[in-house]
Amino acid sequence: MFDSFMFQIFRLETNVPVKQMSLDELARASTVYGLGFFLLTGLFALLYVHAHRRRGDYGLTPLGAFDARAMAGHHLVSAGVGLFAMLFALLAPREFAFISPSSFGLMGPGHWSYARWTDKRRHSFQARIAGHPSTQQVT
Repeated sequence: MFDSFMFQIFRLETNVPVKQMSLDELARASTVYGLGFFLLTGLFALLYVHAHRRRGDYGLTPLGAFDARAMAGHHLVSAGVGLFAMLFALLAPREFAFISPSSFGLMGPGHWSYARWTDKRRHSFQARIAGHPSTQQVT
């Protein structure tokens, strides 16, 4: 997929003995890859949601519970990018199929934005619980 993407964008050919993908093949491969990425990162998000829901059983502090919820969101950002890549590969005109694999580059700005937002909320949450010693352990 990467070789086909580089060829479509920059017309760079590699020395790798791999058959060049057509735009239809690239769209199908991007659909499968995007779906797999969406499912995998979605499962990671669900594991963190489960940990947050069972925070009392796992002895998470309020800050630990916040972090579990934040990590679920982190993985949902990744899942969203995979879903976008898959839908783009399925729905966009075939001549733009090469864009689908490059959409994974959205994870950088997506995670950066989410981290900034989450860090602000985490600092605010820490300040709120700092004066309440009874909230240090969730029961």
